Amino acid sequence: MNSSCRKFSVSVRLRELWRDQRGATAVEFAMVGIPFFMFIMAILEIGLVFFAGTILDHATHESARLVRTGQAQNSGMDAGTFKQKICENMTSVICSDASRLHVEVLNFDSFSEAASGTTSVIDPATGEVNTGFQFNTGARNEIVVVRAVYEWPMISNWIRDAFQDTADGDRLLVSTSVFKNEPF
Repeated sequence: MNSSCRKFSVSVRLRELWRDQRGATAVEFAMVGIPFFMFIMAILEIGLVFFAGTILDHATHESARLVRTGQAQNSGMDAGTFKQKICENMTSVICSDASRLHVEVLNFDSFSEAASGTTSVIDPATGEVNTGFQFNTGARNEIVVVRAVYEWPMISNWIRDAFQDTADGDRLLVSTSVFKNEPF
């Protein structure tokens, strides 16, 4: 076989290979599939965070009712018991680790004091959740702020980098209820 015939057969085979479309769909799916599934996972994880935040809001408001009506004061409820009540009002999937839930209950004389009188959720020195929260349910007709903070663990690293609030990579879910105690 001479060299011109060999060149012709190689060029013909390359043209045929170039026109062959049998594997194009698999290659295109490989290029588009990975970003598509990453996008779907991001939507699911962010949706789960919002769902957990809504459940925390509901649990905080339901538990704050014990303070507002005087049931917490009359029963001598402490911070641990109140935290347990919030976890009971959440599903066990969301509040599976009670050590991630932090509760603060403060009383004030006016709503303007309540607006500026709460402690910072994150300790600026360490970048971690402030654990020095107080628990004071107040007396009748006092303004009370009930705040629950849950450290939500993010699943995927690239979502964690975008949504983290703590140095550990957790997203903080915060729920606050402000009210005036009833004249119990």
